Amino acid sequence: MRGNVFLGDAMTHGMLPGVALSALLGFDVLVGGFVAAVAMAVGVAAIGRSSKLSSDTSIGLLLVGMLALGVVIVSRSQSFAVDLTGFLFGDVLAVQTADLVTLGVALIVTLSAVVVGHRAFVAVTFDARKAATLGLRPDIAVPTLTVLVAIAMVASFHVVGTLLVLGLLIAPPATALLWVRSIPRVMTVSAVLGSLAVYVGLLISWHADTAGGATIAGVAVLMFFASTVARRIVAKWKPAVRSMGSVAASVCLVTACSGGAAPPAAPSAEGPGDEVVVEGARELDGPLTRLVLVDPGSGATAVYDAVDETETPIGEFGPVAVSAVTAASHIWRRATARRSWTPVHGPSTTATTTTTSPPIPRSSGPSTGRWLR
Repeated sequence: MRGNVFLGDAMTHGMLPGVALSALLGFDVLVGGFVAAVAMAVGVAAIGRSSKLSSDTSIGLLLVGMLALGVVIVSRSQSFAVDLTGFLFGDVLAVQTADLVTLGVALIVTLSAVVVGHRAFVAVTFDARKAATLGLRPDIAVPTLTVLVAIAMVASFHVVGTLLVLGLLIAPPATALLWVRSIPRVMTVSAVLGSLAVYVGLLISWHADTAGGATIAGVAVLMFFASTVARRIVAKWKPAVRSMGSVAASVCLVTACSGGAAPPAAPSAEGPGDEVVVEGARELDGPLTRLVLVDPGSGATAVYDAVDETETPIGEFGPVAVSAVTAASHIWRRATARRSWTPVHGPSTTATTTTTSPPIPRSSGPSTGRWLR
């Protein structure tokens, strides 16, 4: 959301010199990778503030510099080649109990920080200046977010490697944003999708004999593209489904207004008098002077007065993003605003009511400005 995807990519590659130096000196590679990732983020921020270079330029410079430094350090050791392969691409089958403990500790630390600083993190994500006016200390929240990202990367590179860990950091949240909007829901759905990608990736890797880390990252990215296609299909068919629901609501309203009609009878020809028999209508105990007519094709709806033999359009209900209950309620209000629904013989003598109903806006977007009357 903050547009720092490139910074995350640079941090993953920036871990290489720290990991290589720690391995050569006999230190914990997690500590070295964490220090290198944080140094990368701090360097990007420092260059961006002290020069006229854009953030992308400073990130690109430091990315190449840190990666080159890591390769130089690795080239000094003849025994680090195998470890470098695992560092770049990961080895999920080589994860040990100590690695699981590290992942658990990283999860607890990250969740605790998110719970405590959730409000500040959300504020600085959208507007750091607004966060400052609210007293949320963006000068602390932004570095804390960077540290949390570094912790997640360092704790995960054993599984998928530094080249692919960015896929698990970006793909699940990007997929979640296609379906949900609120930040808590995005976080929850992202965690579920990430876990699902790991499970499916491991399953495919085991049966297809493929690289575990690459398969996991590939499944996460594939889930994003599959969700994109599914989202387009849902957006295409959703108006049609809503239109069908609105038409069904109109038909239900006509049935309800019949007041407990008898079973359908065979249609008969029109005769003189007050009664009008419409094809497909039900035989009623008494004459029905008004009907709601719905065109399933266009969604046009009108009130037919059997006494005056007139049709009064009352709007369209397809495709309109209103629920079936709202559509039925709107039909009822608009029809009763013109005349009463009480059946009468001969010309209608019922006084016209003064009930009015507000227009219903169309769901074609905020820029249309059209209203349903």
